[in-house]
Amino acid sequence: MPFVKVSLAVIFCLILPVVFCDDEQLTEGPIIETKYGKVQGFEYSIKDGKIANIFLGIPFAEPPLKSLRFEKSKAPKKWKNTKQATAFKPACTPVARFQAEQEKTSEDCLYLNIFAPQSPSSNPSGYPVLFFIHGGGFIGGSAKFHGYEALTNHFVSNGIIVVTIQYRLGPLGFMAWGDDIFPGNYGLWDMKAALKFISTNVKEFGGDPKRITLWGQSAGAAAVSALTLSKETRAAEV
Repeated sequence: MPFVKVSLAVIFCLILPVVFCDDEQLTEGPIIETKYGKVQGFEYSIKDGKIANIFLGIPFAEPPLKSLRFEKSKAPKKWKNTKQATAFKPACTPVARFQAEQEKTSEDCLYLNIFAPQSPSSNPSGYPVLFFIHGGGFIGGSAKFHGYEALTNHFVSNGIIVVTIQYRLGPLGFMAWGDDIFPGNYGLWDMKAALKFISTNVKEFGGDPKRITLWGQSAGAAAVSALTLSKETRAAEV
């Protein structure tokens, strides 16, 4: 894998409009072939007559269930059929008091979303990429909370690809015994797995894998700091 230079930007007080989008299954839409299989998204019209390609619910790791529940994230298995990437996946299981009303939750939640310009970049290397980590005190929150419309209109319209991710929360993501048997920080390993997926696949979506900037809101910004300090993500390859 080519070396990846990752820029890290910590945004502690990012305020974005909350936009919820209806789940939809479309018969037509852009199809991209990742290293694991094809995904089909949908088009979204933005200002100045531009079009964005939206991909929701792309798996970046194996579902952390059963024997994988308290393990580091593992790369997803390849799939043969084209996956419909047109609806947000359920949020990761939160601590009860942080569960949003009517929001679906599941332990099978390691998915990411990609919002990209449809037209190719004038830069041969591709568009820069913003990799967003949601907040919620590491016990709540989801990628769906910010939707795709506001992010697309603010950033994709200006030639920036946006990626939003989910990671395990609460005890499932951060409980630890501090030993080799149960080291913990699985939520951070999820973030690393998502970053690796993007660095190896974003070129297919028109992005530049050497220009990835990490950013986050609240706990997401703290996670960016943790990833900055970790030797696992400071290495040239993620």
